[in-house]
Amino acid sequence: MNGEMDRARGVALQGAGFCEKTHTAFMDTTKAYADLPNDIKERCEGVVGNYEYAPENWAKGVPAPQLMTMKGFGIVDHKYTMPLVHESFTGKKGLYFHFHNNCSFPTDPELKQILMDHCFQDKYVYEHEWHPGDIVISDQVLTLHKRVEWEPEIIAKRVLHRITFHYNNIIEDYFNKYTKVKESDKFEY
Repeated sequence: MNGEMDRARGVALQGAGFCEKTHTAFMDTTKAYADLPNDIKERCEGVVGNYEYAPENWAKGVPAPQLMTMKGFGIVDHKYTMPLVHESFTGKKGLYFHFHNNCSFPTDPELKQILMDHCFQDKYVYEHEWHPGDIVISDQVLTLHKRVEWEPEIIAKRVLHRITFHYNNIIEDYFNKYTKVKESDKFEY
């Protein structure tokens, strides 16, 4: 994982078992970015974040063997870098700052707290109440998500399936297969 990360942007979570009435919060950074003052948007441009994959921060309460698996048994370097500003496939700008993954912005250390104060307002957060079979799909680069309940008895039982995927290929394949487009109009990446 060392170096700049090529993240599979799409993520699907599915309620599988013991998830009834538990919750996951999703924060939409495209809406938060759109509302940022222009001077803060300018500070964000060109900033690269340093991260270290840290499930001990965002998966508190998981059993120790599961945490060891998530950490790669200590043999994987979990440090990576990611640009702060990204665009969705529709051209909307948003932010990647997975603050629980030991995030820092060396060129602008104060920016992390400014973004956290702004982005975590209720107006940018959707909270999903799970039922078995529910599926929530999001862009994991432009959406931060977290579990709401941290009680060990809930975490030990709740099962959500997670699938990550590169959605730009899926979108391109869908449009090329199910729409009538000239060769010159097809998506190019």
